[in-house]
Amino acid sequence: MGSATLNLEQHVNNILNGEGMEVTAIDSAPEPLKAVVVRKTVCYIVSALIFNSKKELLMVQEAKPECYGRWYLPAGRMEEGESIEEAVKREVREEAGFECQPITLVQVQEQGPQWVRFAFVAEITGGTLKTEGQADAESLQACWWDRESDLPLRGRDILPLIEMGLRYVEKPRFAPMLPLDLPCPVVCQRLVLTFASGIYVWILVGNGARGPIAISSVREEQKSRKAPPLATANSRGSESEVQGVSDALRGCNSVAGSMQRGNVIQRGNSCEAGSSSLQRANSVQRGNSCEAGGIQRGNSCEAEAALDDLDVHLPVSLSTKTHTVTWAAHRLVQESMPSCYYDLDINTHGLLGVQHCGRQPGKTDGLVFNTLVSITLERRGSGGGLGLGGEAAGGGGGLPSPPAVETGPYRWHKVDSTSLRDDILRRIRQGSTVPILSLY
Repeated sequence: MGSATLNLEQHVNNILNGEGMEVTAIDSAPEPLKAVVVRKTVCYIVSALIFNSKKELLMVQEAKPECYGRWYLPAGRMEEGESIEEAVKREVREEAGFECQPITLVQVQEQGPQWVRFAFVAEITGGTLKTEGQADAESLQACWWDRESDLPLRGRDILPLIEMGLRYVEKPRFAPMLPLDLPCPVVCQRLVLTFASGIYVWILVGNGARGPIAISSVREEQKSRKAPPLATANSRGSESEVQGVSDALRGCNSVAGSMQRGNVIQRGNSCEAGSSSLQRANSVQRGNSCEAGGIQRGNSCEAEAALDDLDVHLPVSLSTKTHTVTWAAHRLVQESMPSCYYDLDINTHGLLGVQHCGRQPGKTDGLVFNTLVSITLERRGSGGGLGLGGEAAGGGGGLPSPPAVETGPYRWHKVDSTSLRDDILRRIRQGSTVPILSLY
């Protein structure tokens, strides 16, 4: 196994185990990159599922005129400059009177990148239950609900979510996953896009041969339109204020690094500290191996130098407001494999991680969804398709290969590591990911 393969597979393993890596470029984007802005162009909602020792659920009575007196989970919109965890802690404190600690995301719901809701299982760490005498504009009171007594609900949409949270508390299906403190100006998916055939697994990777769209182009787009800076309400267009998204990302990432050093980035199987794991993940990028290539430019030294410029990475696809967040994976497959796209089943299995850093409002309000996706071949008119692992429904025939990549700087990487292959297949078969539900 060459060094480039080792680095790539270590990076994939880190992502599978809930670790993260800053997005510096987008591989698939049907439109110019434009930074999203919390409460202006995107709305992020947080909600908390908190059970006591009797499996009773914490509920709050609404004070809003449109749903006055109805009951709901502690929930609300993220504010400018907040992290996702900070938002859920604030909502529980304001609406229910308790301090809490999020344990894990249990589901993400979305209606395109402009509306995303994060549901957490959390636990009480302090405070007291809010009473009627403490009623304010946030809520009228809070209570512990046994889920059987009559309680007028604001909406029944929370019932499946409550059942999912209770199942997780009783028997966790995946390792605890909390958002990673890493910046991005846009909403996008980093794809662990897989194809399985028998005991073999391939992963689609970007090789950087044509060069992806740099995140720095967000700033360039702003300049080309002579738009005002997105950063603060006090901005007046001075040189010092118009630092752009790239500078904000660097600043936010340095803060994130200092916060995460000495802290485990994610629960998974990894117990490695944040900054070191990110450094190892970054080592994926500069493949020194001459395996990757097909670059024949004279002697081997020239070929190796050319390969140093290649950025072998998991592809990143921009989410746009005209489609669901998860459609970004479909679009990338359609772009790279147009001839066979309609013969493929593209299955989004769930999230391996969520990255967000909101400390630079208007510049780092984006989200990165590290997502596990699989492709299977569908045999139209032949009585079935090819299931996970490449077994032909109905029997017959040899094991298939991945669909051919026709356009774009992508290629299929055949996974060498047995443990990585087994982990990918296990997660797909057992559903060991955080569900993401598209509500379109």
